[in-house]
Amino acid sequence: MGRFIGKNLIDLAKEERRDRLLGQITLIVVIGIIFLFLFLKTQVFLAVTVQGSSMENTLNSGDFLFANRQRTAKRGDIVVVYDQNVNPEPIIKRVVAVGGDTIWTENGFVYLKTTDSEGNAVTERLDEYYVKTQGVTNMHEQVTVPEGFVFVLGDNRQVSSDSRAFGVVNSNSIIGVVPQWSINIKDSGFVNWYKRALAN
Repeated sequence: MGRFIGKNLIDLAKEERRDRLLGQITLIVVIGIIFLFLFLKTQVFLAVTVQGSSMENTLNSGDFLFANRQRTAKRGDIVVVYDQNVNPEPIIKRVVAVGGDTIWTENGFVYLKTTDSEGNAVTERLDEYYVKTQGVTNMHEQVTVPEGFVFVLGDNRQVSSDSRAFGVVNSNSIIGVVPQWSINIKDSGFVNWYKRALAN
């Protein structure tokens, strides 16, 4: 009988050590997840909410997005711009031209003159499939974008206040680039949970 009790006590001690170890591992994992979340939230990703209709139909007012603080904006990217000279609040637009590009419109369509990798000038009419209404984009004049600046437009050209109104934007005022995956999940359950978590 004594041997049976001794065996159970040893097993119980092993179980207690295992449970204690599992608890410590779980705590470390949870703390790690919290630190990772805070790092991503403050250093890598910026959470933004779309205001207004200037990016319809790509984005609608109230859409919740993540913008990458670390990415460099290129043509076609949706970006978050914060420039007090443009707007007291951050705005969300699409980069259509970058430094060295020349941009203009003809018959409501956007044209771009760029330089290819071999230094040759390339002129093209942009295939802007994302624009809400085709053939309605108008600019007063041709613009050559200085180095270190970008030309931004809203996808809803008839209502958007953008570089046609306030001019080119300094690249340093871009505080985040919205990745495609963020647009794809903007209506997902995870995003709705995250919005609720931020509100609490």
